[in-house]
Amino acid sequence: MGKVKYVEELAALRQGDQTILKKIYEAHRKPFIDWAMARFQVKQEEAADVFQDTMVAFYENVVEGKVVELRSQMRTYLFGIGRFMLLARFRERKKEIEWEEEDWRQVEADAKQVKADYSIQLNDRQAFLQEAIAALGQPCQQLLVLFYYQRFTTEAIMMEMGYQSTDVVKSQKARCMKTLKMRFKSGFSREGI
Repeated sequence: MGKVKYVEELAALRQGDQTILKKIYEAHRKPFIDWAMARFQVKQEEAADVFQDTMVAFYENVVEGKVVELRSQMRTYLFGIGRFMLLARFRERKKEIEWEEEDWRQVEADAKQVKADYSIQLNDRQAFLQEAIAALGQPCQQLLVLFYYQRFTTEAIMMEMGYQSTDVVKSQKARCMKTLKMRFKSGFSREGI
């Protein structure tokens, strides 16, 4: 697990210290807007609106006691909130983000299937893959989930997991995928699935 961070700052913010909020706001506003414009191709005004909403959500989480410490950098935490807000906006508009139109159709079909049948059963191959991922160990699991499911960039993974560089993240991801493929292939053929 990562080192616990920002405990004092979040406690002061919970006690009403607005200077902390102002410092966080000023330190992250421009980088967030630049990142949102580049990554999601939104206009500056929309990126600024999302950052404002992100800061409101962050502040509410702190004041309500939902966030008392962070295990990542403040930037990673705020950008994560903002990323989900941007994706939600795009889903509402049915725009594509990093996915092909066919992928969105598949997601929509999967969502309809989940609504239709809450007791979805994984097929043998999917269940085995799930077990193989679980057997990888925490660092590989976390890295692969951040990259493939949460769509973190290698830079965001580097900051989140405390790696020294994006090259280290890339080589670690390659090793994790190699291990996963070997486990999957050997176990899959052994089980006769």
